[in-house]
Amino acid sequence: MYSSLAYLQRCSSSPSPERGYPEISVSDEPLRTEAAMVAALTALEAKPLDLDTLRKVLAIGLPLRGQSFWDRFNRALEDRRIDKDLRRAYRELCHHQALDYVLMLLRYHRPGFDDLPPQQRTNLVIDACAHANELLDALRKLVSFLEHGRANYRGAAATKVVGKDVEAAVLRDVDGLTNREIGERLGVPLPATFLIKADHPTVRKMVKRGRRALEAALGEDGWKGTREL
Repeated sequence: MYSSLAYLQRCSSSPSPERGYPEISVSDEPLRTEAAMVAALTALEAKPLDLDTLRKVLAIGLPLRGQSFWDRFNRALEDRRIDKDLRRAYRELCHHQALDYVLMLLRYHRPGFDDLPPQQRTNLVIDACAHANELLDALRKLVSFLEHGRANYRGAAATKVVGKDVEAAVLRDVDGLTNREIGERLGVPLPATFLIKADHPTVRKMVKRGRRALEAALGEDGWKGTREL
């Protein structure tokens, strides 16, 4: 990767008629491959962070050269002079891994980052986290739209139902519980006909739906392998 000021890239993969080799251009736009790598890593490593809480935490100082936020957080929490509000802010923020990822990006793309004045470094961390928040929100909206046709679909109720179905399938196939035992564990009342038919159709359907969900997520072989562990 090059600095954010200039990116070298081939204009074309085919040789130039005049020069006989692919031409090189300089652009202020990042390479698509670099943007893709940053997007993928941010989706995996970053977390949505509350910027107001972040400002409070950064007010007492940033990691020194070679130091991580994890190191800084631990040392700060050992300091008895830190008041309760700031300690609470540290614990609320909690995603030190996400901050260390942002710090890694800044140090990589700006080799002189650790030599900048503290306020400038603080502003860069906050701005980088704000952009990461925007990217994560955009990714959530895109995936939500692709899966549900709506950008802001949350589906909390549906998620809760699927969660119970998955739990029912795990209890049946992994823990070996009977449908009646699963119903007792998950708070599903026995049907009035249970003593006659010895069947619990609600739990039976939950287990079936849960198996489908697990097979869709892990693949049929993947779910089978998990059950056999």
